[in-house]
Amino acid sequence: EEFFCLAGTFTFDGVHWFRPGSYACFPPRVVHGARVQVPGGYRLYLRTRGSSDAVRVAEPSSDEPYRLDGRLDAPQALLLEPAEEPRPAEIRALRREPEGTVELHRIAPGESVRTADWRGAPVELLLTAGRLHASDATLAPEAYGFYPDGADVPSLRAIDA
Repeated sequence: EEFFCLAGTFTFDGVHWFRPGSYACFPPRVVHGARVQVPGGYRLYLRTRGSSDAVRVAEPSSDEPYRLDGRLDAPQALLLEPAEEPRPAEIRALRREPEGTVELHRIAPGESVRTADWRGAPVELLLTAGRLHASDATLAPEAYGFYPDGADVPSLRAIDA
């Protein structure tokens, strides 16, 4: 499961709180909390791969995410907080794996992105803030696009932050 918090706050375990810009990746069979709290609602991007079957655990043995079988040799959960003081433009790799890299791009107003560099792999685009000009369309927050392997991704230019 991958979570990217777009708005609001929530927690799975009462310890790790998600707020806008927080990201988490939980590999298969990783336990990640049973004390869900949602004080005022939230909006998030959630992606799952493979089976979406959930394994219920009555009471987790730890507040930190852990593998259900207790193994430590597989990748553990990745929890990333939003930058305290984001720079006007930055690229931050959220997760790297053999199938590809998940990156967070912050684009300064008036700046363009070289999407030609994104060829050769599928590209998912989720706009979380500001507006982007993409070819002949303007994208608003929460716009989503998917471009399969080899597709031309339109050039992107930030209109505002």
